[in-house]
Amino acid sequence: MNLVRKSRLTMAGLTAAALVLSTAVALAQTVNLPVNRPTDVGGTQVACTGIGTDERDNPQWASYPFKLELAVPNGALLGETDVTVSGGSHPPIAVHCAGPWVLFQLAPGHYSVSATTSGATKTASVDVPSKGQKAITLEFPTVPAQVKPAE
Repeated sequence: MNLVRKSRLTMAGLTAAALVLSTAVALAQTVNLPVNRPTDVGGTQVACTGIGTDERDNPQWASYPFKLELAVPNGALLGETDVTVSGGSHPPIAVHCAGPWVLFQLAPGHYSVSATTSGATKTASVDVPSKGQKAITLEFPTVPAQVKPAE
């Protein structure tokens, strides 16, 4: 085998290995959040909640500058969603939440959010304020992982 072809095969193998490794690292960084318990994810407090009216009425969630709600067109809330937030001065935050609300203690600034459930993905941009809470709802087509209609 000539040297040029051998170099090409080696580079192709290294490229494939790097792709597999980077995919594995990305998957390993998704944090499966416990429900109703704030969790540190890469230096940012993140909470997965919103199952039941008691948790949706819990005043501690109002202190989070960004709240993402996941729903379907009829108002039912969704759980079992993968969410990624990127922007600001930190690496992307990737989490899995069983509940319909994902709350983030983010610094003020512009962020992109992506949520995937049952094969459907929705994205949005959000400007997190320096005071108060920015809440957005990502609405998905009807999927089987509904939690409970909003009250």
